[in-house]
Amino acid sequence: YDFNFVEEISEDFMCSALCAKVLHDPQLTACCGQHFCKSCLQNWFTKHNRVSCPYCREENINYIADKSLKRKIDELKVRCSNLEAGCSWVGELSTLSSHLQSEQGCGYIEVDCTSKCGVKLNRKDLADHIAHHCPRREYECQYCEMVGTYQSITGEHYNACKKYPLKCPNDCGETKVPR
Repeated sequence: YDFNFVEEISEDFMCSALCAKVLHDPQLTACCGQHFCKSCLQNWFTKHNRVSCPYCREENINYIADKSLKRKIDELKVRCSNLEAGCSWVGELSTLSSHLQSEQGCGYIEVDCTSKCGVKLNRKDLADHIAHHCPRREYECQYCEMVGTYQSITGEHYNACKKYPLKCPNDCGETKVPR
């Protein structure tokens, strides 16, 4: 893992001799008792075309998932990956994914407008965009009460609305003459 951990990480939680990051899916070797990320071990085996220990080089090694160590790693405190954008969330590593992905989670994740107007914005700004700025938000003609999108009502509809007020063509000064 490559996250913004709150506290300094013990060497016990680091991948031995390969990626040197916090273990992801930790595997324990039977030969020398070293820990490696599962993906690091698999990449090592593929790269060297044999199942050998990256640490002691023993051939045909056995290894198992270290679930106890995984639980300890999952309990480590991390900061949101959007800290620099302004998110102040801190929580356990195991909950970071739900913080980032849930609708009520991190407000600093870039999302597409749900009305499909093409705008990308921070999740925290989406409700205001939909309510006040999105050209595809629901909008009612103030003259005839027809409902459509803001874009369609203020554009095409106003040009054809039977109740849209116009200036009198006879220059009588009246400014609220329906079409």
